Amino acid sequence: MSASAITGLDHVVIAVGDLDRAAQIYRRLGFTLSPRGLHSPSMGTANHTIMLGQDYFELVTVIAPTEHNRRWREFIAKGDGIAATALATQDADATRSHWMAAAFSVGDVIPFSRPVERPDRESMEARFEVAILREDALPGLGLFACRHHTPEAVWLPELTRHPNTAVAVRTVTLASPDPRGAAERARNILGAGDLRESADGGMVLSLGPHTLSFVASSSAPLAGGGPGSQQVVARAVGMDVAVESLEVCREVIAHSLPSIVVAQGHLRIPAVDACGVDLTFTEGSA
Repeated sequence: MSASAITGLDHVVIAVGDLDRAAQIYRRLGFTLSPRGLHSPSMGTANHTIMLGQDYFELVTVIAPTEHNRRWREFIAKGDGIAATALATQDADATRSHWMAAAFSVGDVIPFSRPVERPDRESMEARFEVAILREDALPGLGLFACRHHTPEAVWLPELTRHPNTAVAVRTVTLASPDPRGAAERARNILGAGDLRESADGGMVLSLGPHTLSFVASSSAPLAGGGPGSQQVVARAVGMDVAVESLEVCREVIAHSLPSIVVAQGHLRIPAVDACGVDLTFTEGSA
């Protein structure tokens, strides 16, 4: 285990203005969603999770403004998309200590919870601890560490089976005016990981089964921006999800997006059809 206690990516946060609409879109993309969940009043947020083998992603919206959800509100005001990535940690306090020693600004470890309703079964409570880095720690992508106290209340068997055969998050892609600098900063945050140059001139940072990919951005459009919104900006732009069968995935998605085709060993859903996320499916295992 690294000094930071970070072992990989825990989950990806897709912040949306309309949670019901986002849920409908991702169901059409072949994902099984958890029932709508409400976080604690101090968090003031609601979500649907999309649980995979050892990681997941979630659709999150704000239902009541609080200090803890300020960054989500500011992000959603610019449009839907990947707002943050949670880093898996075995010890939130150790991660916070590592970040403080490395001169990153981080708040206190915050405990929170949400109820988990299961049809015909006893209700459960999912409990977490998070340590959140200040917004400018890695420009374009919020980062926080997440420790699960009750993984059995999150990785429910009925939620990990998806019609599109999804099994894992593989990569989160960040567009940056300085991919190398952003990748090196991310490695300092993780406290571990293999850093290398990619074939397209970007940078790739790997930690366990997960990858952060850093690509060049030049005059990238702002999320939700209209004409004239072009400017050089760092932002998370995409996510790659492993599926057991690319052909089954294509057949499932074709019902709602008949123009999508498999090309060069992957299936791509443009951001406009996936709540601001350039979504790629690649065949693989958990």
